[in-house]
Amino acid sequence: MRRYLPLAAKLTVTAAVFYLIASKLHSGQILALLRTVPLDVVLGAVALLVVQTLVTARRWVLVMSGVDVNLELGPALRAVFVSLALNQCLPSYVGGDTYRVLWARRKGGSLGACTRGVLIDRVSAVMALVLMLALFMPRLFGRYPSAEIRTALVLLLVAGTTASVAFLTCDLLPHRVRVHRFVDQIALMSQQARAILLSGSSAANIAALTLGIHLISSVIMFIFARSLAMNVRFADCIMLTPVVMLLTAIPISVAGWGVREGVFIGALGFFGIEPEPAVTLSLLFGFTTLAGGLLGVVPMLLERDSLVFAGHLAEPSSANGSD
Repeated sequence: MRRYLPLAAKLTVTAAVFYLIASKLHSGQILALLRTVPLDVVLGAVALLVVQTLVTARRWVLVMSGVDVNLELGPALRAVFVSLALNQCLPSYVGGDTYRVLWARRKGGSLGACTRGVLIDRVSAVMALVLMLALFMPRLFGRYPSAEIRTALVLLLVAGTTASVAFLTCDLLPHRVRVHRFVDQIALMSQQARAILLSGSSAANIAALTLGIHLISSVIMFIFARSLAMNVRFADCIMLTPVVMLLTAIPISVAGWGVREGVFIGALGFFGIEPEPAVTLSLLFGFTTLAGGLLGVVPMLLERDSLVFAGHLAEPSSANGSD
């Protein structure tokens, strides 16, 4: 029973937020705004999300090569699509990341190396968002004069920076602590993360790809904002992207639903945008992500061995060993 409590809590938060939105806002206006968005704009956003997924797969391939796991871009792209589909169906991103770990293991990597590679790839995206937040903090302070919001932004930056530094320096722990295998694996991951993300020939490429991924999110946000006749500039969307993405990544709701809508209402309110258009923009952003995730159902159906959960994981060859 206890293992279902986190899921129940997330469902409760998601349902509560949407109940508040439905009770406080004009749902009819939101539906009317959704109908005003041209179909070609929606399809264009989905196409951008496909490009974003391709860039994400390329970054993952580079990161995995840093932990000595070689993946081909085409199969890796299909795996990323499947992981996105699982992220939309499951209550957290853990399901999609677990799939990528097990999929990469089937391709010949050890379980330890595949786990470290997927975690480093995930953290690299968060670290880029934290860096963007730090760079845009002066501009955010100019937009948000509220002391409470400024304090929340600073706390978000401090939390993200602290977590990033801790992730990159775990190998500096005393050796008496690293006698435990789990801690030693974390320390090894930290050492490899620095080598992959902060030095070496691939570091600049990974940074550029990660920035491109977040810029595509900003573009999607901007084209939806323009289709809703919002007075929002592209620079504003770039500035808001790290705030929205970091807050919705907090695992307190299902796939960020509910939290994202609340963030959009609060963030865009200082731009003079009413709650209904803000929620509409958030829903369009969420539905596009959902549509992109559902594309992952295709490789799941076409490849019988794509689902590697629950005993379907074939043992890697003994030559690969384990970490």
